[in-house]
Amino acid sequence: MIFYLYGHGGLIILKKIFQLPNENTLSFPIIAIVGSAVLTTLASFLSLIMPLGGEAAILILLGGVLIVVSTRPWKHFHFPTYHPLVLILLILVTITVLENTTHKPTNYDTALYHAQAIHWIESYRSVPGLVNIHNRLAYNSSWLVLVASLSFAFLGLRSFHLTNSVITLATMFYFGQGFQGLIQKQITISNVVKAILFFLPLYLYASDLSSPGTDLPAALLTWVITALILEKVEKQGLDFDPYSIAIFILSVFAVTVKLSTLPLCGLSLLMLVQQIWNKKWQRITFLTGTAIIILLPWLLRNIVLSGYLIFPISQINLFSFDWKYPLNAVTAVREELLWFNRFPTNTNEYVGMSTAQWL
Repeated sequence: MIFYLYGHGGLIILKKIFQLPNENTLSFPIIAIVGSAVLTTLASFLSLIMPLGGEAAILILLGGVLIVVSTRPWKHFHFPTYHPLVLILLILVTITVLENTTHKPTNYDTALYHAQAIHWIESYRSVPGLVNIHNRLAYNSSWLVLVASLSFAFLGLRSFHLTNSVITLATMFYFGQGFQGLIQKQITISNVVKAILFFLPLYLYASDLSSPGTDLPAALLTWVITALILEKVEKQGLDFDPYSIAIFILSVFAVTVKLSTLPLCGLSLLMLVQQIWNKKWQRITFLTGTAIIILLPWLLRNIVLSGYLIFPISQINLFSFDWKYPLNAVTAVREELLWFNRFPTNTNEYVGMSTAQWL
């Protein structure tokens, strides 16, 4: 509900800014996924000045109430219609996701730094130089901020890490629309792609449902954006519309979740190039401003935690705080990540290999 409300409110504001008709062209799951980006941006700003505990939860709740009062979302709410067979499939998927969420986390990084990073965010505002306790605490994924903002740790029970399962359910309900279209004999590329993608989250990432890890949301955002682009071209063509806003927001937001999704920003740049070609200067200004608002708290958290604009990219070395992580240590972290991502198994055997050999 919170995701949907923030997505609904954010899209209404952006539609007014971009002077688009307030039509409900985006489906409920996509509005909820956009809402996760809006809420994460808000929570990231809050985390710079306060811990994401009870007070932050109240502010987030009040924001949702304000959206309800000012927009009356029930007038616009439309839950997708599903064929009984698709609905049964989605019910089974929901049960599977919820059951997997209760498992003990098996993601290695959850015990290594995810849980600790979330606990810092729950307990304190962004801590200058936190990287010096452990360099993994400066792996600044905005997704961990979102998890902390919805963990309910302030209740004193435990820290609940449930956002991966929520975003998975929203994604599965969106991909389920592909089956719905195929059953209705709407044989389109987007419906075929969504039907294929439907099986991948549980097949590849079921073990991540009980973890707050960033691999799952990064993959889901990549797949959702891909399907959204195909759906937009089929339904709306290349004109600027609410689909364009959703694609732009999610492609920029994905970078703050996991830096490896950076190529998705190419979509945002293409959208800007299209507006430059059409000489839509006001639209270009608003799109650029939207990207800055999404990226700014992530960049500021990077600076506070590590002393670098983007950690662990040591080449962008602009600041000289006394708690800044040593340059040679940042370089070592970057090299470790580089070789691990190239060769996840037996990494040490390949360190130092030339680019030509790697290719």
